Amino acid sequence: MARKRQTIFDDAVEKQDILVGELTERELYFCGLALYWGEGGKTHYYELTFSNTDPRMIRFFLIWLKNAIKYPSHNIKIKLHLYQDMDIDDEVSYWSEITHVRKEYFEKPYIKATTMRGLTFKTWGHGTCNVIARGLKYARPVFAAMEVLARRYSAS
Repeated sequence: MARKRQTIFDDAVEKQDILVGELTERELYFCGLALYWGEGGKTHYYELTFSNTDPRMIRFFLIWLKNAIKYPSHNIKIKLHLYQDMDIDDEVSYWSEITHVRKEYFEKPYIKATTMRGLTFKTWGHGTCNVIARGLKYARPVFAAMEVLARRYSAS
């Protein structure tokens, strides 16, 4: 059954790959905008922050920042949320490799006490990666675009 489910899923992936194809710059912008509207930080109007445990989601967000927002890669900061039982240096190395951000651009990680019995690395993976892109010049248009979408498509 597992092989059959995998085959069905693989077929669906092939069909969606053809449907999705290569995104235009505008399509990439809207994909990232929707992702940010749903999952991005909205506390500070002067920065774009995005947190996730999925390395693929983090990579997509970084591609969006670089290509759609034109955010300078050398200004990106990373802050990790980890557990005390994790090897902190290994996790910083892991996320540095995933993000292609040098370790000196990582802020001091937030280390959470491990209180649950039986907690394993399977349940917490590599912690949560927070990408921080500071700058009103970049954040304001994103927040404005979210407002435009809300006004146009969420009105009663």
